[in-house]
Amino acid sequence: KHSQDEAEAKGILFWLRLATSTPVLAICAAHFGQNWTNYTLSAWLPTYLHKVLGVPMGKLWVTSLPQIVSGVASILAGQLADASAAGASPGGTLSVRRLSTALGLLGPAVCLLLVASAHTRSMAIAILMLSNILGAGGNSGYMANHADLTSKYAGFTFSVANTVATIPGILAGPVTAHIVH
Repeated sequence: KHSQDEAEAKGILFWLRLATSTPVLAICAAHFGQNWTNYTLSAWLPTYLHKVLGVPMGKLWVTSLPQIVSGVASILAGQLADASAAGASPGGTLSVRRLSTALGLLGPAVCLLLVASAHTRSMAIAILMLSNILGAGGNSGYMANHADLTSKYAGFTFSVANTVATIPGILAGPVTAHIVH
Protein backbone atom coordinates (compact mmCIF):
# COMPACT_ATOMS: atom_id res chain seq x y z
CA LYS A 1 0.00 0.00 0.00
CA HIS A 2 1.25 3.45 -0.89
CA SER A 3 0.52 6.64 1.02
CA GLN A 4 -0.43 9.98 -0.55
CA ASP A 5 2.70 11.57 0.96
CA GLU A 6 4.87 8.92 -0.65
CA ALA A 7 3.22 9.58 -4.02
CA GLU A 8 3.75 13.32 -3.77
CA ALA A 9 7.33 12.97 -2.51
CA LYS A 10 8.40 10.62 -5.29
CA GLY A 11 6.38 12.24 -8.07
CA ILE A 12 6.52 10.65 -11.49
CA LEU A 13 8.77 7.79 -10.37
CA PHE A 14 6.12 6.61 -7.92
CA TRP A 15 3.44 6.54 -10.61
CA LEU A 16 5.77 4.87 -13.11
CA ARG A 17 6.73 2.16 -10.60
CA LEU A 18 3.09 1.57 -9.74
CA ALA A 19 2.03 1.42 -13.40
CA THR A 20 4.83 -1.01 -14.29
CA SER A 21 4.66 -3.18 -11.17
CA THR A 22 4.37 -6.91 -11.78
CA PRO A 23 0.76 -7.16 -10.49
CA VAL A 24 -0.41 -4.24 -12.63
CA LEU A 25 1.35 -5.65 -15.70
CA ALA A 26 -0.32 -9.02 -15.06
CA ILE A 27 -3.71 -7.31 -14.94
CA CYS A 28 -2.84 -5.45 -18.16
CA ALA A 29 -2.01 -8.74 -19.89
CA ALA A 30 -5.26 -10.37 -18.77
CA HIS A 31 -7.36 -7.34 -19.74
CA PHE A 32 -5.57 -7.09 -23.11
CA GLY A 33 -6.22 -10.78 -23.84
CA GLN A 34 -9.88 -10.67 -22.92
CA ASN A 35 -10.44 -7.49 -24.92
CA TRP A 36 -8.70 -8.97 -27.96
CA THR A 37 -11.30 -11.74 -27.95
CA ASN A 38 -14.17 -9.31 -27.35
CA TYR A 39 -13.15 -6.87 -30.08
CA THR A 40 -12.45 -9.66 -32.58
CA LEU A 41 -15.86 -11.20 -31.96
CA SER A 42 -17.62 -7.86 -32.12
CA ALA A 43 -15.99 -7.06 -35.45
CA TRP A 44 -16.08 -10.47 -37.11
CA LEU A 45 -18.94 -12.53 -35.63
CA PRO A 46 -21.62 -11.17 -37.99
CA THR A 47 -19.39 -11.87 -41.00
CA TYR A 48 -18.61 -15.40 -39.77
CA LEU A 49 -22.24 -16.21 -39.08
CA HIS A 50 -23.36 -14.82 -42.44
CA LYS A 51 -20.62 -16.14 -44.72
CA VAL A 52 -19.73 -19.43 -43.01
CA LEU A 53 -22.97 -20.52 -41.33
CA GLY A 54 -25.41 -18.85 -43.72
CA VAL A 55 -27.28 -16.65 -41.27
CA PRO A 56 -29.37 -14.20 -43.34
CA MET A 57 -28.49 -10.52 -42.91
CA GLY A 58 -31.88 -9.82 -41.33
CA LYS A 59 -31.26 -12.40 -38.61
CA LEU A 60 -27.83 -11.22 -37.47
CA TRP A 61 -29.47 -9.77 -34.36
CA VAL A 62 -28.52 -13.14 -32.83
CA THR A 63 -25.01 -11.73 -32.38
CA SER A 64 -26.44 -9.73 -29.46
CA LEU A 65 -27.43 -12.84 -27.50
CA PRO A 66 -23.93 -13.63 -26.16
CA GLN A 67 -23.61 -9.99 -25.00
CA ILE A 68 -26.96 -10.08 -23.21
CA VAL A 69 -25.99 -13.32 -21.47
CA SER A 70 -22.66 -11.74 -20.52
CA GLY A 71 -24.36 -8.88 -18.68
CA VAL A 72 -26.46 -11.22 -16.56
CA ALA A 73 -23.56 -13.63 -15.98
CA SER A 74 -21.29 -10.79 -14.85
CA ILE A 75 -23.70 -9.83 -12.08
CA LEU A 76 -24.14 -13.42 -10.94
CA ALA A 77 -20.40 -14.17 -11.11
CA GLY A 78 -19.69 -11.05 -9.06
CA GLN A 79 -22.14 -12.08 -6.37
CA LEU A 80 -20.74 -15.61 -6.27
CA ALA A 81 -17.15 -14.35 -6.06
CA ASP A 82 -18.00 -11.87 -3.31
CA ALA A 83 -19.79 -14.55 -1.29
CA SER A 84 -16.88 -16.96 -1.75
CA ALA A 85 -14.29 -14.36 -0.76
CA ALA A 86 -16.34 -13.23 2.27
CA GLY A 87 -16.39 -16.72 3.76
CA ALA A 88 -12.81 -17.54 2.89
CA SER A 89 -9.62 -17.30 4.88
CA PRO A 90 -7.48 -14.15 4.43
CA GLY A 91 -5.70 -15.75 1.45
CA GLY A 92 -9.04 -16.87 0.09
CA THR A 93 -9.69 -13.66 -1.81
CA LEU A 94 -6.55 -14.26 -3.86
CA SER A 95 -7.76 -17.80 -4.64
CA VAL A 96 -11.15 -16.44 -5.72
CA ARG A 97 -9.44 -13.84 -7.95
CA ARG A 98 -7.18 -16.49 -9.51
CA LEU A 99 -10.01 -18.94 -10.16
CA SER A 100 -12.24 -16.20 -11.58
CA THR A 101 -9.45 -14.99 -13.86
CA ALA A 102 -8.65 -18.53 -15.03
CA LEU A 103 -12.31 -19.20 -15.85
CA GLY A 104 -12.64 -15.77 -17.45
CA LEU A 105 -9.69 -16.30 -19.80
CA LEU A 106 -9.35 -20.05 -20.35
CA GLY A 107 -13.08 -20.80 -20.63
CA PRO A 108 -13.61 -18.52 -23.63
CA ALA A 109 -10.39 -19.78 -25.23
CA VAL A 110 -11.71 -23.35 -25.18
CA CYS A 111 -15.11 -22.17 -26.43
CA LEU A 112 -13.54 -20.33 -29.35
CA LEU A 113 -11.77 -23.52 -30.36
CA LEU A 114 -15.09 -25.35 -30.17
CA VAL A 115 -17.04 -22.76 -32.17
CA ALA A 116 -14.87 -23.51 -35.20
CA SER A 117 -16.38 -27.01 -35.24
CA ALA A 118 -19.98 -25.80 -34.91
CA HIS A 119 -21.99 -26.92 -37.91
CA THR A 120 -25.15 -25.00 -37.11
CA ARG A 121 -25.79 -21.38 -36.23
CA SER A 122 -27.63 -22.45 -33.06
CA MET A 123 -24.64 -24.44 -31.89
CA ALA A 124 -22.26 -21.57 -32.66
CA ILE A 125 -24.40 -19.07 -30.75
CA ALA A 126 -24.80 -21.49 -27.82
CA ILE A 127 -21.02 -21.96 -27.61
CA LEU A 128 -20.48 -18.20 -27.78
CA MET A 129 -23.03 -17.67 -25.01
CA LEU A 130 -21.14 -20.22 -22.87
CA SER A 131 -17.94 -18.36 -23.74
CA ASN A 132 -19.42 -15.11 -22.42
CA ILE A 133 -20.78 -16.80 -19.29
CA LEU A 134 -17.29 -18.10 -18.49
CA GLY A 135 -15.69 -14.82 -19.59
CA ALA A 136 -17.78 -12.98 -17.00
CA GLY A 137 -15.47 -14.50 -14.38
CA GLY A 138 -12.79 -12.03 -15.43
CA ASN A 139 -14.81 -9.20 -13.92
CA SER A 140 -14.50 -10.82 -10.48
CA GLY A 141 -10.92 -11.81 -11.14
CA TYR A 142 -8.34 -9.52 -12.65
CA MET A 143 -10.71 -6.54 -12.98
CA ALA A 144 -11.65 -6.57 -9.29
CA ASN A 145 -8.02 -7.09 -8.32
CA HIS A 146 -7.24 -3.37 -8.59
CA ALA A 147 -8.96 -2.74 -5.26
CA ASP A 148 -7.03 -5.61 -3.67
CA LEU A 149 -3.70 -4.24 -4.85
CA THR A 150 -4.18 -0.66 -3.77
CA SER A 151 -7.53 0.67 -2.72
CA LYS A 152 -6.17 4.22 -2.68
CA TYR A 153 -4.89 4.12 -6.27
CA ALA A 154 -7.25 1.57 -7.82
CA GLY A 155 -8.58 4.23 -10.21
CA PHE A 156 -5.08 4.88 -11.50
CA THR A 157 -4.16 1.20 -11.91
CA PHE A 158 -7.49 0.52 -13.64
CA SER A 159 -6.94 3.41 -16.03
CA VAL A 160 -3.48 2.07 -16.91
CA ALA A 161 -4.85 -1.43 -17.55
CA ASN A 162 -7.84 -0.11 -19.46
CA THR A 163 -5.57 2.00 -21.67
CA VAL A 164 -3.46 -1.07 -22.51
CA ALA A 165 -6.66 -3.07 -23.07
CA THR A 166 -7.83 -0.51 -25.64
CA ILE A 167 -5.01 -1.50 -27.99
CA PRO A 168 -6.95 -4.59 -29.19
CA GLY A 169 -9.79 -2.27 -30.18
CA ILE A 170 -7.38 -0.61 -32.58
CA LEU A 171 -5.58 -3.72 -33.82
CA ALA A 172 -7.92 -6.75 -33.60
CA GLY A 173 -10.06 -5.91 -36.62
CA PRO A 174 -7.25 -5.12 -39.07
CA VAL A 175 -5.03 -7.99 -37.86
CA THR A 176 -7.91 -10.46 -38.18
CA ALA A 177 -8.73 -9.11 -41.64
CA HIS A 178 -5.10 -9.64 -42.66
CA ILE A 179 -5.13 -13.22 -41.33
CA VAL A 180 -8.41 -14.28 -42.98
CA HIS A 181 -7.76 -12.64 -46.34
